[in-house]
Amino acid sequence: MKKLLPLLCLSLSTLLLSGCLITYFFAPKISKHDLPGGEALEPLKQAYIQQCSKCHLLIAPEFFRYNVTIEIVLLRYLQERVINEKEAQQVRDYILAITKDPVP
Repeated sequence: MKKLLPLLCLSLSTLLLSGCLITYFFAPKISKHDLPGGEALEPLKQAYIQQCSKCHLLIAPEFFRYNVTIEIVLLRYLQERVINEKEAQQVRDYILAITKDPVP
């Protein structure tokens, strides 16, 4: 039993740490041609496409409305130096513009 405890702890911690990856694995993907946003959002949409598709498939913006917030994702990318402040701001602005609740 004592030999199984470290293995069990390692397995559990690995599962918990990979939760983020599992979340993105099941997140809805979208092609760049199907991304929402009109002409006014085109520069921000292009920034989202350019920055995010460098490392992974594009995630549908609606995912960030009900799941992981875009701020959390961008903070991690900034810390890891995947993107810079300007790029992060453009991606954030695009996602927030798309996912904001419509005015009644």
